[in-house]
Amino acid sequence: MRYLPLRSVYLAPVLAALVLTAGLIPSAARVVSGQDSNTPTPNPSGFVGELVVEGLDWGVTDFAFAPDGRIFVTTLAGFVVVIKDGVRLPKPFIQLPVNSLTERGLIGLALDPSFQTNGYVYLFYTYEHDPSDHEGPKTNRLVRVTAEGDVAFPGSEVILLGTVVGEPSRPSCSDFPAGADCLPADGKSHIGGSLGFSSDGKLFVGTGEASNQAPDYLANIMLPFNLDSLAGKILRINPDGSAPPDNPFYTGDPTANRSKVWSYGLRQPFRMAVQPGTDLPFVGDVGASSWEEINVAVPGANFGWPCYE
Repeated sequence: MRYLPLRSVYLAPVLAALVLTAGLIPSAARVVSGQDSNTPTPNPSGFVGELVVEGLDWGVTDFAFAPDGRIFVTTLAGFVVVIKDGVRLPKPFIQLPVNSLTERGLIGLALDPSFQTNGYVYLFYTYEHDPSDHEGPKTNRLVRVTAEGDVAFPGSEVILLGTVVGEPSRPSCSDFPAGADCLPADGKSHIGGSLGFSSDGKLFVGTGEASNQAPDYLANIMLPFNLDSLAGKILRINPDGSAPPDNPFYTGDPTANRSKVWSYGLRQPFRMAVQPGTDLPFVGDVGASSWEEINVAVPGANFGWPCYE
């Protein structure tokens, strides 16, 4: 999987979109306008490209606009940076303890619908529990931090998903009891991490099967079918990490993994957008060898992986 650069795309004269497409390029030294740094890409008719900011050399993975026009940008290496009035601020918003091997790292970002009043920023990343074993199994986290101006308020981090994380003696989610609040990252890819809010304030979270290139591939590959595992799913949670009672597999326990599942059987739901009006996630799921899919994640849907691509 490869990430292309961050671009601003204008439908002249009105700003139409700021596009971030897939690919991990930690060495990319700038955000470019209208073209890949190596291969020119023509703009669609009526669109023009414009340089947004330079100097993002940590592998851009996601971004979000604040109501005041600031752009919050995540990088694979664990930095969140803020672009303000067209300038990247020199001090990072936050730096997280990530494992950034291959597709691991800081992947997803969302601002709370009430960001203007509560300052909440949601981040999905691969947690580094043992820097001496960079390539070993890891676990992921979804956290919420509170903005204070252009930086995160110290000590404001709240873990919403992934309160159980690896440790040197137990690096993998499979080392913990079934149903543990653990987001696996045994493999070096298929981490997931896409985030999106619906109009009712619920947060959708895409999680990968996390077994690609894993030491115990066969043991992990079936996790998307296991409703008590958080892997290979679209999750739907409240902003505090609990499960809404109208979720399709709600058990009566808002903390149970199964209660948080919206749809399952996904390989790598790397990108997601919530459709206005229906509040349904449109999910970009990475295939194995034949298909790349955009799926509409209706409640309770089984998308078939690993038995069906």
